[in-house]
Amino acid sequence: MSKKPMYLKRRADSKIALLVLFIFFMFAAWYFLPRKDVAQPKTSLPQFEISESVFQGHVEEIIAPRSGIKAYYMFQDGGLTAMSFNFVQTGFAYENHGQEGIANIVAQTIKEGAGWWSAKELRNLLGNSGIKISFDVNQDDFSGQMTFPNAQRADAIKYLREMFLNPHFEDKYVENAKANAIRAIEAQKENPSSELALIFNQSIFGDYPYSRNVLGEVNAVSRFNRRALYDFVHNNLGKNKLFIGIVGNLSREEAAEMIDGVFAKLPDVEIKNIGEADINWQAPDINLNRNIPQDIALYATQGTCRTCEDFYPLYIANYILGGAGLNSRLNQTLREQENLTYGISSWLDLNDKANLIKISFAATDENMPKARQLFDELWQKAGVEGFTQEELNSAKNHLVASHNLRFASTIGISDMLVYMQRYNLGIDFLQKRNQLVKSVTLQQLNQAAQKYFNHNLLRAEIGNLKK
Repeated sequence: MSKKPMYLKRRADSKIALLVLFIFFMFAAWYFLPRKDVAQPKTSLPQFEISESVFQGHVEEIIAPRSGIKAYYMFQDGGLTAMSFNFVQTGFAYENHGQEGIANIVAQTIKEGAGWWSAKELRNLLGNSGIKISFDVNQDDFSGQMTFPNAQRADAIKYLREMFLNPHFEDKYVENAKANAIRAIEAQKENPSSELALIFNQSIFGDYPYSRNVLGEVNAVSRFNRRALYDFVHNNLGKNKLFIGIVGNLSREEAAEMIDGVFAKLPDVEIKNIGEADINWQAPDINLNRNIPQDIALYATQGTCRTCEDFYPLYIANYILGGAGLNSRLNQTLREQENLTYGISSWLDLNDKANLIKISFAATDENMPKARQLFDELWQKAGVEGFTQEELNSAKNHLVASHNLRFASTIGISDMLVYMQRYNLGIDFLQKRNQLVKSVTLQQLNQAAQKYFNHNLLRAEIGNLKK
């Protein structure tokens, strides 16, 4: 290979040096230009300009011709198609007594052989064709996602259909999944955060299924076999529990046929009723003494539902108080000003049967008393005094600007289409969501803060606790 002559290399280096100097002097000239100082709002939240753009995708409801299954569909040009699906009332809270943990094992192993293909063959087929399929489970739902190159649609339909209708649950992979789950359950006892969360849930919910461990119980998991896993699929993953979102370069007719191709032969299944959660709001504080480097606090109080009128006011109030990361009120005081914790956060915990606000933070045992005291002061201040107009404006700006990040991927949009149906938000939700945020008034914000940040907190802490 010939080398560039040295004189050409030196000439190129000289040009680069001159360019760097030019850029430096232009920056310096700009930086030192006289400018009018602009007063910034006194708020700890970052400033963004509200984007007035409205989501441009056109969401349609489609109905599969053979099964009558409804779904939300959106055409999007490109090389990939995504489908998200959600079986409601099929999560770990709906498992039969004595089968705690079975939903998690099914989610881990339903791809391990199906139809005509062994686990190894199916893995190779999926990998070679670029088809990706995954499953997940939470308290209420059993869900999944599939993405595939448009040219592989027929194969993707076939593979996913067989996972539902004819899963193999090959013994080797089932036993591996069970062993992993049992190890994880045992490891939870050595993980302070996991131990605290499990005991806290049991205190709040008592015998209600939300108190269960998502990983299940060791005695139950150890008994699962292929027959039990297949029966779970057949008795719980029914087309009458299904929400579907499809996004990709296919027509609405092709999308409807895809639904039938995967789900039409699923049975209608029994809808289980687990009743309403009876939360023990008088539960005593939990204090677990453990010799660990950081004390951990986990608090909870009453929240609101996703479709309740005060959802957006509380959503924004929580964002300002503890949901805005390092820029929240809680973090600005406890972390940035007082250096008491690496971080503190609050969030809205939305479930079908219980809506909570949760708060979590950690501190050394020397710092925990002061961290606890400052948190209480900030919590009470938010409940009594509320927030400022500047804080509301800043929060709106960020929540509007960051909303578009949800649409960075095709699968992100298909997930959103399922979410819209799951919570009955309306087919035009993506167009109206930002306006719902921007329409919240300061009065509504502070009414929500006064309503929800004045509840008594359920408290749990673990560590070298000092009172």
